[in-house]
Amino acid sequence: MKWTPIPEDAGKPLKRMIERESTTEAATFPYYRKKYRGGPGGEEKKPPRYYDEAISEFKEGSSLWVFGAGHPVHCNLIRNLSNLGTILATDLLEEAKKGLDKSIDFRVHDILKEDVETFDYVFSSHTIEHFTRDQLMDIVLPKCLSRAREAVVFVAPYSDKKWADAKEHRVQLDEHDELAARASRYKILNGIEIMLWFEGEAQ
Repeated sequence: MKWTPIPEDAGKPLKRMIERESTTEAATFPYYRKKYRGGPGGEEKKPPRYYDEAISEFKEGSSLWVFGAGHPVHCNLIRNLSNLGTILATDLLEEAKKGLDKSIDFRVHDILKEDVETFDYVFSSHTIEHFTRDQLMDIVLPKCLSRAREAVVFVAPYSDKKWADAKEHRVQLDEHDELAARASRYKILNGIEIMLWFEGEAQ
């Protein structure tokens, strides 16, 4: 699937992203803790399409920060499918490191409060929709851009499709909103996920 470029004269920002009511962090944390404790079990027979769509474009030997790493199977797949160098996986929960490949560094990290070192690429899958609009636009995106020399790639539920309206999600995203307006290109994956590619700003 080819990337669709976002024209520089697209009238940015296009529209404000849709904001949603959400459950509290206290309600969602126990769910993810239980999910992560399962460790590396439940590996997918076939990696998600966006792994090939994005990771394959990352330069060999480059460094990667996986922000909001989630279940260890995801970072392990990235390691196994790529020739990347250093990989740092970060998550709010310590449980996310259980079963993680030993070659992958792990750190408990709150992107709203803490910084990390600079990497060639930043990748995040199904994490950004858990932030409020202001957190995403004013803190998360700027911080990721400032930490990436080459690119930042976000994958998130698309528009109102499938699980996009899950109760723990705080924003809905599509190719016409203000976040996409900051990207250089995008893809819609199987009509249910959006992948956004941003040019990195780190020196």
